[in-house]
Amino acid sequence: MEMSGRKRLPIWWLIPLAVLLFAGANAHLIYVAFSSQPECVDHLKTPEDRLAYIEAAFEDGDPALITHALGDVARSIGMTAVAKEAGVTREALYKALSEKGDPRLSTLLGVTRALGLQLSAKPIGSDAPRA
Repeated sequence: MEMSGRKRLPIWWLIPLAVLLFAGANAHLIYVAFSSQPECVDHLKTPEDRLAYIEAAFEDGDPALITHALGDVARSIGMTAVAKEAGVTREALYKALSEKGDPRLSTLLGVTRALGLQLSAKPIGSDAPRA
C-alpha cells in the first residue's frame, strides 16, 4: 500500500524525542552525552553548557561516560590547548580520553584543571556514612 506523498522517517529521529520526554530540561545534554557524533561538541559552546554536561556525566557515575564527556568538552575547546594546559601530549590526551582510554588520576586532575574545573567530594544522599 503506497502512502500518498509521505516519506517514512528513519527511526533515529525518535531518540532526541524520547530523551526529551524522559529527561526534561537537560535532555539535550544527556542526548549529547550518549552521542558519538562529532557534532555534539557544537552544543558545548559556553562554560555553563560544558559544566552541566560534565556534572551530568559525574552524576551518572559511569567511568566510560565521564571519560567520553571530558573528551567531548576537551574537543570543544581544542585538544592541543587542553593537552598543553594539562601537561600531557596531545596524543596522550587523545589516548586517555578515547573509548578504550582509562586516564590516570594525574591526567584526570590535569584535564579538569585545564577545563577550568575542580573536582570535589560530597556524601551520597542523606544516609551516607560519616567518618
